[in-house]
Amino acid sequence: RYVEDRRRSGDPTPVRVAVIGGAGKSGSLSLAAARRAGAARTVGVVPVGNHAANPLLSKSYDSLRDARNAFEKEYISRKLREHHWNISRTADDLKIERSHLHRKIKLLDVEMRPES
Repeated sequence: RYVEDRRRSGDPTPVRVAVIGGAGKSGSLSLAAARRAGAARTVGVVPVGNHAANPLLSKSYDSLRDARNAFEKEYISRKLREHHWNISRTADDLKIERSHLHRKIKLLDVEMRPES
């Protein structure tokens, strides 16, 4: 709705949209609706309701920084696993410099051993 209102008002600024409460498991219906409405870029889906699917959503954090760090740690770990612990490929996928990824791994204490 927000994207549609912006487009109708003639505002030429591209809109980035984070879809919340997407329909279906992937939220594909909400992403498609945002794109049809004219969103320049949809950045993701945050499911509403079933927190069991994502344990990060069921935890309580002391601050936004703590929540962000928990998300980043989990996200980087997942990407590392996807790329078989290859730092260069993971950094490319995350669109960050390798040195930045190394700093994040150290700062967030990301486990660097493949699961056995």
